[in-house]
Amino acid sequence: MSPASNSAETSMQHDTTEAFQLVQDLASQLSTGNLRLPSLPEVVIRIRRTLEQDDFDVDELARMVSSEAVLAGTILKLANSVTYRRSGAEVVNMPNAIARIGASMVRTASMNFALQQLRNAHQFKHIEHLLNPEWQRGKTVAGLCHGLARSSRKAHPDEMLLLGLVHNVGRIFILSHAEHYPLTFSNEAALNDLMDQWHPSVGSAIAQSWNLPENAVQAIAEQTTPDAEKDHCHAVSDLLQVAVTLHAISGDDTQAIADVAALPASTRLGMDEPTLVQIKAQAGDWADLLG
Repeated sequence: MSPASNSAETSMQHDTTEAFQLVQDLASQLSTGNLRLPSLPEVVIRIRRTLEQDDFDVDELARMVSSEAVLAGTILKLANSVTYRRSGAEVVNMPNAIARIGASMVRTASMNFALQQLRNAHQFKHIEHLLNPEWQRGKTVAGLCHGLARSSRKAHPDEMLLLGLVHNVGRIFILSHAEHYPLTFSNEAALNDLMDQWHPSVGSAIAQSWNLPENAVQAIAEQTTPDAEKDHCHAVSDLLQVAVTLHAISGDDTQAIADVAALPASTRLGMDEPTLVQIKAQAGDWADLLG
């Protein structure tokens, strides 16, 4: 065997060993509940606690939101968007903006803010090139989830927007390990296989730690589960599955969209091909609104 062959074989063995170590690390973190990901910003936690109260003080909530300029800007932009403004006048103060978009969208906007803070964390700057596609994926899938929910009326659109935003947080978490496993992360095919296998369980554990609704946690966990193995006790998993599948289609591939329309999940949601085409075309609007 040539020296080059020996070198290639040794590299492959190291790659396999390193990947196994990463899998062990992920399994250990999942089993102990010790997922090493930054916690939610304090303002986001306070906003969520406030929104859990049936009679929360809108003015107090507005003060919390206004304490973070980026979050406040997003909420004002949403309130004055075509989706929420309709024929109303432009709003310029936070209480009116909150009243217009509603508590559910405030909750979603605050989680989007939390993800933006995570994206800007210093510890992730060295893997920005790996993470940027994931941040964009989350926003686009969020738009697809919102459109599918609005069209099917099977779930609250704003809550599905939130689910779309965080559906791939497991992928982001796995990518955050890049500096410790350089060989694994330099092998794109092996990395994609590993993430496809692990990101649903990792993502659902993170979603649970962030106190997302149980049906959202289940939907994240079931992203790659075969249709026959799901319990179908709610439509949220179907909505996420169709959104993720639509996102994977490049451009206006009519045959691919027809294949999505033929999925059992699409049938249960009542989604036909023309509707899916329209939803896919409009999904990017939400990515722009979320910033």
